[in-house]
Amino acid sequence: MPKYDAIARYLTDQSESISQLPLTFAELERKSGCTLPPTARVERPWWANTLRNPQGRAWLTAGWRVAVVKLGEERVTFARNGQPSHVPDPQPRRRAYAALEAFFCNLPNSQQQIALTFDELERHSDRQLPPIARRDRPWWANNAASPQAVWMRAGWRVDQVFLASHTIVFRRLGSDVARHIRHLVRRLLNGEGLSSGVPPEQMKEQLAFCRRAGWYFEGTVLYERAGTMLESLGDSDRATIEEDYQVCRRELQRWRR
Repeated sequence: MPKYDAIARYLTDQSESISQLPLTFAELERKSGCTLPPTARVERPWWANTLRNPQGRAWLTAGWRVAVVKLGEERVTFARNGQPSHVPDPQPRRRAYAALEAFFCNLPNSQQQIALTFDELERHSDRQLPPIARRDRPWWANNAASPQAVWMRAGWRVDQVFLASHTIVFRRLGSDVARHIRHLVRRLLNGEGLSSGVPPEQMKEQLAFCRRAGWYFEGTVLYERAGTMLESLGDSDRATIEEDYQVCRRELQRWRR
């Protein structure tokens, strides 16, 4: 089952009298039963009305489009687009890699990185890679206009290319911890707050990163302004988080003496 079919079903079930549907990201997740990936909260292109992306294809084929998206408020408004329930793919040549796109779409949300050999990619693609893919790095560019870059429509990007060992490393869009931390800290310091949709486990990972990377200011801000989101974690996890915070706070205060 395609990952975003739940959103399409939810929109299809709306009364014909509803022409616009404003939702918070948390409401969309709760009402549709579909968990949004981290990139949906930080990157506006994720909400693009395009058939190139599996999520865009879901609401477009359901007869809706994204009219307004406010990342800072974590809100989106869908509007009926008047299109039929079936929208043809404007670039049918992309379907040559449909099996590979389906493979990436079906990876669990918890998986943030995957390394695949050329042989594995061919198996998941149900076709052979062209010779140029085995010798030219630009073939693996994260270019949405390329017919092979179906991984981008599934929410992934090529992170590293190792032609000598025939291995490609992919990373889920929005899984850059450092970038996500900067985004969250900026929101907190601007008084925007965070939605309850940020998983506590993710906050734990970010605090650990701040301690390891020496981002003591960012770690202190995350804990002191969003620490209540960690209350659902077990005693062991909370103890680890508290230790990471104390290290960040102590190192930050060291330079104020």
